[in-house]
Amino acid sequence: MVHYVFDKVASKQRKKCRIKGTERHFWTSCYLDRETTAGIKDMIIERRRGFTLIELLVVIAVIALLMSILIPAMQLVRRQTKSLICQSNLRQWGVLFMVYADDHNGYFMRGWDNGGSYKDEFTDALWGYWGGVDEILCCPLATKPARSDPAGAGDEPWWGSVFVAWGVYPPDHFATRPVHGSYGINEWVQNTNGEFLRGHTTKDSWRTYVVKGASRAPLLLDAWHVHGTPVHAGEEPPESEFWFDLGNQITRFCVNRHRGTVNGLFLDFSVRKIGLKELWKLKWHRSYDTNGLWTIAGNGGSRAACAAVWDLRSPWARKMPEY
Repeated sequence: MVHYVFDKVASKQRKKCRIKGTERHFWTSCYLDRETTAGIKDMIIERRRGFTLIELLVVIAVIALLMSILIPAMQLVRRQTKSLICQSNLRQWGVLFMVYADDHNGYFMRGWDNGGSYKDEFTDALWGYWGGVDEILCCPLATKPARSDPAGAGDEPWWGSVFVAWGVYPPDHFATRPVHGSYGINEWVQNTNGEFLRGHTTKDSWRTYVVKGASRAPLLLDAWHVHGTPVHAGEEPPESEFWFDLGNQITRFCVNRHRGTVNGLFLDFSVRKIGLKELWKLKWHRSYDTNGLWTIAGNGGSRAACAAVWDLRSPWARKMPEY
């Protein structure tokens, strides 16, 4: 039996033919038998079919591969952005400290220790300058406070962690209202009235920003606690990345928040990243030994010897550079 087939696939030529007894015109390439017609129909049906399972799996695999490459890169960019915001916060604090000192004959606040009160802590002494804007007291990577109840109920700690802010402290503790943050002040910069601070003479306190070597003297840094007082170069680094010793003052600032570094504000009001092992090279107070056991100079100038000392005490910091 002969059929007329409209064939636009098999041939590019279009022919016009007239069927006897009719006036209709058809585009056709030829007369085809039933078997050929069935084959062409199958081809047309296959052309209309969707993606195969294998094709879909290949597409999904490619998308998954791209995501595995892009997501870590996006996370890195996000952390770098937050680190820049953190440095911006510290620069704002630098302006506040400078204005406060200029308003008080060039000297900083008294500080909490040695008979001071919460009104002498920088969080409250600068209250009229910073207005209690929580955003600039927290690094963007550590905004959630360790303690949710400022009244002091429960067993939650007051101090922070790598990505946790210290506080919330209740009113009249470090400020006139509940406060939390993730920066800590070097107490040696304060204008204390006492004779000793942590058992060390306060004659070594900086008290003002008009000092020699201000670019090496830290003022405000990323920290586990609201303040810290590194006394001598023999203070040991923390044994764990997520641990600090309340009595070992320098560990309050040894917080791995920015990929092996902390952000810090110095007495010349400059802001930069500080390697965690570099903390032992900073001039915390006037007589602080910057060539102690945890430095290259303190190990006969040998970087390898310094690394060995660090590896023995703090293996978690093995990949970080020595200073």
